[in-house]
Amino acid sequence: VHALVLAGTDLYAGGLFTSIGAQPRNRIAKLSTTGTGAADPAWHPDAEGGGAFALALHGTTLYAGGSFTNIGGIPFGRLARIQKSNKEIDPTWNPNANNTVLAIAVDGGDVYVGGDFTQVGGQGRNRIAKLSASGAGAADATWNPNANNSVFAIAVSGSDVFVGGRFTNIGGQARNQIAKM
Repeated sequence: VHALVLAGTDLYAGGLFTSIGAQPRNRIAKLSTTGTGAADPAWHPDAEGGGAFALALHGTTLYAGGSFTNIGGIPFGRLARIQKSNKEIDPTWNPNANNTVLAIAVDGGDVYVGGDFTQVGGQGRNRIAKLSASGAGAADATWNPNANNSVFAIAVSGSDVFVGGRFTNIGGQARNQIAKM
């Protein structure tokens, strides 16, 4: 298990597992926080082709990122948007990252993603990007911090974006593995 998101009595988990909560589940599951932690029998997005390493919840939407290339029977490039209530996959929101997504943070209409990719949301973006939460998930044309190595963590507070990873340069500044933008 690489990622957890809590929503009331539901715990969403992402990782490399193929079974969790006494149910077969590929990489993403919804578990009960009460009782034995059973997996929801009806909630199974079924991520294939790699793991789910990042989860973020915004309202009724669960964002998932990782190395998967298919989710819910639909080809996706390592990022997907899932309805938390019925596990319905949004087929239109597909930013199509060209490599692993390791971090996600959502702030209103913006979805910040980090990882090992060099292209996402239709733009060249080195390991970090700000995507639109609407439409196909296009990358913001003006926000391009250009990290020189992997981004593992993102947190947003107001207009500040905090980033952690293996980078030594981000936003045109020398920063040793952590930065505020």
